[in-house]
Amino acid sequence: MSSQDRINLKKHLRWSLLRNEHNRTERDLENIEYIRKHYPELFLALTIKEEFFGIYDAPSREMAEKAFQDWKSSIPEDFRKYYGPVANMVDRHHRDIFNYFDCPVTNGYTEAMNGVMKAMNRLGRGYSFEILRARSLFYRVMRESGTVVTHTGETKDISKPVSTTGDRIEKSYGTPISTLESLAEHDDLLRKS
Repeated sequence: MSSQDRINLKKHLRWSLLRNEHNRTERDLENIEYIRKHYPELFLALTIKEEFFGIYDAPSREMAEKAFQDWKSSIPEDFRKYYGPVANMVDRHHRDIFNYFDCPVTNGYTEAMNGVMKAMNRLGRGYSFEILRARSLFYRVMRESGTVVTHTGETKDISKPVSTTGDRIEKSYGTPISTLESLAEHDDLLRKS
């Protein structure tokens, strides 16, 4: 492609290629059809990407693992240099990635809170990220505590409740996420504790 063709392609079709399949507009679909007709290799690359993203729509871990293996084996030889590193990375972190299907929770909230603290760090003066993190973890308002009963090692009397058979220890459970969120939104993490 000429440099002008590349610029036009990026300028007019870029967002249609980047949008998630489920979020595409009618105009995006027209652009994808145009790409299919005029740029078959680009359309094939888009198809491979969409199939990869589709793995996360699998209803179970076993089906996701099979979908990944099918996807990996279906990559054409010409595209292996582009998608091979992705497949290798998934293979290296296989257990961690596919654990998502056993417990579909991400660390997105934690990453968002790190982003909030980094933004406060940029806006403030004299606070390092480590200080902000420490304040968020150990700020007096944010610490919750509770009582934990430890077993003393004696034989258990089944007529007594478990809470009476050990020593009571005060334990800190750390910062509740809702408190962190509230304080970060109101810039209270930087105030004196």
